[in-house]
Amino acid sequence: MITNSRGEEIRWVKCNEPVSREIVQNVEEHFDVKFPELYVEIVQHYNGGVPRPNDFQVPTFYGTTTFSYLTPINDGVWPNGREYQGMIRSNDELRRFRPWPKNVFMFSDDGGELLICFDYRNVPPDKPDEPQIILIESNGTEHFVCNTFAELIASLHDAPDEVD
Repeated sequence: MITNSRGEEIRWVKCNEPVSREIVQNVEEHFDVKFPELYVEIVQHYNGGVPRPNDFQVPTFYGTTTFSYLTPINDGVWPNGREYQGMIRSNDELRRFRPWPKNVFMFSDDGGELLICFDYRNVPPDKPDEPQIILIESNGTEHFVCNTFAELIASLHDAPDEVD
């Protein structure tokens, strides 16, 4: 069971089919990175899922934002027949259509224009699987969120007026 810092269970809804470690490794090899272990565990079981609770604070931003969904690790088809893009295609398209920092990879968004990203630009050599988490606005402005993916998951909470 994955919990936040308050001891509340993080539930994942609207998930795609689970994926193998091999599929995750293929994406890591494509980007030449090592994903955080907690991310790997979550994406293998809850690929494309929405966390509940899903709000978090952004210290350098206007306050709370939302972890909308986990970008699926692989391409696929929704139950309604529409295709969705996995992490490789989503990140490759970002780079094709706008200036994008090297060694930064989107893994979620806020349901709007904010992209939630792994930032590998300053990863310590002894911790290659612990990138910082940042938000990137549609205009390219970056905002620090936290030091690790585990910190992000631990910080998830319900909005004060949210009822699940």
